[in-house]
Amino acid sequence: MIKISVRPLLKRFLFIGSMMSITTASLSANLPATLFPLDNYDQSVVTWLPPTDPDYHKPLISSQLQQRRMKELYQHLFSTAPDAMSPWSDNFVNAILAQHPGLPELESSLLKRFSNRDKDPAHINYAENFRPYSSEWIDKIANNIQTNYPSSFLKKQRAIAVKNTSIRLLPTSRASFYSYEIAGQGYPFDNLQVSRLWAGTPVYVFEYSKDFRWALIAAPAAIGWVEAEKLAKVDDAFISRWQQAVQVNLIAITDIKVPIFSVSKTYQFSAYIGTIFPLAAVRKNNYTIFIPVRDTTGRAQIQPALINHQYAEKMPLAVTRANFAKLFTKLKNRPYGWGGLYNYNDCSAELESLFRPFGIWLPRQSPDQVYMGKIEDQTSATPTDRIAYLREHGRPLMTIVYIGGHIFLYVGNYSQNGNATSASTNVMTYQDIWGLRPSDDSSRAIIGQSLFFPLLLAYPEEPNMVSLAAKNYFQVSYLDQMPETPINMPARFFSDL
Repeated sequence: MIKISVRPLLKRFLFIGSMMSITTASLSANLPATLFPLDNYDQSVVTWLPPTDPDYHKPLISSQLQQRRMKELYQHLFSTAPDAMSPWSDNFVNAILAQHPGLPELESSLLKRFSNRDKDPAHINYAENFRPYSSEWIDKIANNIQTNYPSSFLKKQRAIAVKNTSIRLLPTSRASFYSYEIAGQGYPFDNLQVSRLWAGTPVYVFEYSKDFRWALIAAPAAIGWVEAEKLAKVDDAFISRWQQAVQVNLIAITDIKVPIFSVSKTYQFSAYIGTIFPLAAVRKNNYTIFIPVRDTTGRAQIQPALINHQYAEKMPLAVTRANFAKLFTKLKNRPYGWGGLYNYNDCSAELESLFRPFGIWLPRQSPDQVYMGKIEDQTSATPTDRIAYLREHGRPLMTIVYIGGHIFLYVGNYSQNGNATSASTNVMTYQDIWGLRPSDDSSRAIIGQSLFFPLLLAYPEEPNMVSLAAKNYFQVSYLDQMPETPINMPARFFSDL
């Protein structure tokens, strides 16, 4: 068991740099965490998705269903049709503005949440230097927020992200942590971080901060504050041209940290799996894509950019084991990134990124993602029966499981040598997970990465940790079937109020 000490880090950094880099130093008992050993867990993609499988190139869903999913993706990202759910759609924006409680109540509740006035010790907000925030800090943020929220959709408020950026609960780039002495708190869990926003994503701007450095936006699956300079305004002409290009063809990034340059060789941003762009042309070694660029007036202009074939593919990718294997090869073993921190993924962002190249749109948050397929709720079942259900009824790579605060992908049933056999074999999952916890929630066994991980009743390395099959929820969702009721994202944005 590896204990983790804080004091040496405090002396060197005043910030918990990365818990993934901590070695065998003897550390303070105040930090309730150990590192979960992964030596016995095979992370070779070919073990779990062997190319010798006769179904390796067989589609997992029909072409008709994939086209329905592509249409759904377009509706959530780019459409301005009357029934659209895109930030460029008056239907979507007006539905958000009609929510009660809505934006005013959301901002008010967040300011109270991040104030340290009259807070119990478990909910004190700490800065990066481990010191509690002062009242002046939250008051300064509150005084920078405009409160004259619009009552209806305004075309002039439509925009698009021109750089990758973070979506924040309040207009500040400062982090806010609960005490690191509380299991599962402290770094990397910045409570102000909502998500990352990829370049090329449509947004709607509700309001700007008083200093105009921040914009309160609706993205397709998140609401929050982003740096205003990372956005550019769009008009009808831009949207029409962008939509036309998207409907001709889309390109999906299939690698990590791919630099995107304009044709004049000016660096624009780095693209990651989950980012998509309109395709302009196919050349011998490169794709020409369209990217949005902010001009000197703050408006978006469409410019071509080049990307090598090895880093991207035309959408939608065929939903096959072979293509999942390609994406797993790039995504696995990356550090866990809460809310998209450092452009890494957390559990739901990993699935969102993984399914995007196939044209399957998933919302950003795990409680919402489960509603994107047909749900079979196994919450009332015992942990043993839950695993048995997934073993017998799971559809490899098309089944996601929500367990309350976490979500993972069912890969298949495998024996120790990786071959699918009888019902007595293990259930293999793919997930991006921070760690395991005991029943009293007093500590964490940190995994802290994306990986292939079996669903067991207990793990021999940490037998006191609660199985992922024993959580409060066990909702199985089949993405190869459409949901019975479409998800209402405007209502989901305020579901916690």
